[in-house]
Amino acid sequence: NLAAMHAEALRLARFLDDLSSLADAQRPGLLLDRRPVDLADVARVEAGVNAARFAEAGIDFATDLRPAPVLGDPGRLGQIVGNLLSNALRYTNPGGSVRLSVAHSAAGAVLEVADTGIGIEPDELRHVFGRFWRSEKSRSRATGGAGIGLAIADELARAHGGRIDVESVPGEGSQFRLVLPPR
Repeated sequence: NLAAMHAEALRLARFLDDLSSLADAQRPGLLLDRRPVDLADVARVEAGVNAARFAEAGIDFATDLRPAPVLGDPGRLGQIVGNLLSNALRYTNPGGSVRLSVAHSAAGAVLEVADTGIGIEPDELRHVFGRFWRSEKSRSRATGGAGIGLAIADELARAHGGRIDVESVPGEGSQFRLVLPPR
């Protein structure tokens, strides 16, 4: 019983942290400490933090990180990348793969997280950035999460003058793309 209560307390603490992050993301003008930063460096840090989790889950994790200078808050950008990687890990089965890439393009800095996970149904794509929304396939507590990680990532991307797009094929995987204006 104590172990179950401890696990529930940890889950509630994560939920409160998520709510706090969402509240912070809704007032981004007050929170961003913008400075010149390379999005590849931010992604490299998050990749290092998450690499062991992918290995433990039996998921191949690869990176292709090329310089992509932006004007942004490294901590908040790291939060976006961390949320995208966390979702890829959560919805990719053992034996699958996740690829994190960063490059500079005519549109600006582009970060992509592509996975071979369960994918998202076409009629559910419009909801993925909504608060507290999780697809029918992911509603069990086994997958974890409060359903606000992508909402936070989306709010923070917009606060940086950027956007997050998603493409997905059910049963084949998803690709999330963060596009930020160049520095």
